Amino acid sequence: MRKIELDEHFTIGKILIYSLPAIFETYAITSFQMVDGYFVSTLLGITTFASIELISPVFFVLYAFGFMFGEGASALIAREMGRGNKKRGCEILSMTTVSILVFGTVTGIAAAVLVPQLSRLVGARPDHIAGCIEYGRMLLSFLPVYWINAAFISVWITAEKGWYGMIVSMINGLINVALDWFFMKPLNMGVRGAALATCLAAFVSASITILYFQRRNNRSSLRFVRFTLKDFRELFYICTNGASGMVDAVAGNVSNMMMNIRLLKYVGQLGVAAMGVYNYVEEFFTSVLFGICTTTITVAGFKCGEKKRDELDDLIKSNVILNLSFGFVLCLLFVVCAKPIAGLYLGYDAKAFELTVYAIHIMALSCIAYGFNLFSSSFFTGLGNGLVSVVISICGSLAAPLLMMFVIPALFGGEAIWFSKPAALLLTCFVSLCLLVTQYYRKKDEKLFL
Repeated sequence: MRKIELDEHFTIGKILIYSLPAIFETYAITSFQMVDGYFVSTLLGITTFASIELISPVFFVLYAFGFMFGEGASALIAREMGRGNKKRGCEILSMTTVSILVFGTVTGIAAAVLVPQLSRLVGARPDHIAGCIEYGRMLLSFLPVYWINAAFISVWITAEKGWYGMIVSMINGLINVALDWFFMKPLNMGVRGAALATCLAAFVSASITILYFQRRNNRSSLRFVRFTLKDFRELFYICTNGASGMVDAVAGNVSNMMMNIRLLKYVGQLGVAAMGVYNYVEEFFTSVLFGICTTTITVAGFKCGEKKRDELDDLIKSNVILNLSFGFVLCLLFVVCAKPIAGLYLGYDAKAFELTVYAIHIMALSCIAYGFNLFSSSFFTGLGNGLVSVVISICGSLAAPLLMMFVIPALFGGEAIWFSKPAALLLTCFVSLCLLVTQYYRKKDEKLFL
């Protein structure tokens, strides 16, 4: 397969080909997460599975800061590369990596100490607390490692070594699955084994990544170099521009926390388990959309650096077609696969099985709007307009879902809460469209290419 360069014209076919490493990388990560959830549910039962689903959003809120560093740095690096300044891009990468390790360590230690309080905050009941503490503290102790892995999803693409990133993710997943089985089955370590397996796998993949970019002859566009303290001035821009990726994940997990609390009220722990299964599968099914939009950040940033408006126009058209097409296909797949999915995770409990099938059938509609919203946010990140990107992310992941999960049950009853997710994403589509018109199409070149 011919290597596609960032300075080429990106057709729909080229976008797909260039996105393949990110798509497969995300599929590798999410598929192994699904296996992780399967082991916990079938070996440890619904109560432990619900415990993990209650505390996981807390971890993922903090994990999301890795996306902020990665997406913000990737957009800035791609812009510098578009201007022909690769050395500056390497300095930005090095400074960002050091920042990740320092801030990740401090944040992880502080959060690990507060896990008992955080568990109660997200609605954990007495029989859930022990599982929340065991699982949460282990994952948070390895937070800087997770930040490296999250940040370099987009960095691998910017370095034009996306396939390498995919291979590293597959190594991570394979180790995770093997250790999951070993720790939980032969060693009978329970939820602690599940957490330890995930952490060790993440540590291995992060170590491989750092060692690769440390090499001078790594044959990529980027590597670690010396930088000065003045380079930290770029950190504010990186964090604000990449905030949409972080805000999207943080807001989504805060929304999941609130959804779990509402489900405990209306449905009980079976509702939390059903939502957990849906989240696992949604992440797997929508990996193709996430992969395409991760590529969008790099391509849009490069074209913005080149000041090619016509290329950006074509990028929008191609992405809209791709995301809507895949969205409809994924919606149908969700509906068709609902029973096998529910049976795989919760087939040992008839009530949980029926509730999960019902929930998946309704929330499958979310796939249609998900890709367009994700693309819109990623596109503005690539342009360096972090504020607009954050607005879209907050609307789609927090404001609209919170509004709908209170309004819909109030109007139609507690069982209708499953409709809140597709309704929220549809509302966000309208917001995204308005912002594309006002903040891109109506903007003159001199304001767009600052």
